[in-house]
Amino acid sequence: MDPETSRKISELANNLKKLHLAATMEEAMARAKEMILGAPTNEKPIGELMKAQEIKKEEKDIQKAEESLEELEKQIKHDEALNKSQEPDIKETKEETEKLKKGIENAKDIIEEAERVQD
Repeated sequence: MDPETSRKISELANNLKKLHLAATMEEAMARAKEMILGAPTNEKPIGELMKAQEIKKEEKDIQKAEESLEELEKQIKHDEALNKSQEPDIKETKEETEKLKKGIENAKDIIEEAERVQD
């Protein structure tokens, strides 16, 4: 191993130990060597493992998003059905409101006419 690589491994090991990412200096050195030189031939490199872990996380996120979408679609269908069932009630309420408005206008007209007659 060349001196520059050795220096980088030592520096990384010290940082790992300072950041409490390794319990012992030996563990820190082993991790630093693995990160810089790669894993032994019978194991996957950390970069590959991290990428696989990231893919798993993304798959979970996608699954959660799909579940949320399904729930929203169910809610929309429920809301649409509820709205359709309430349409007759809404129409009836609008009609009653219009009748009341006309009644109020008629009452105002009657009051105005009564005031004119009294004068």
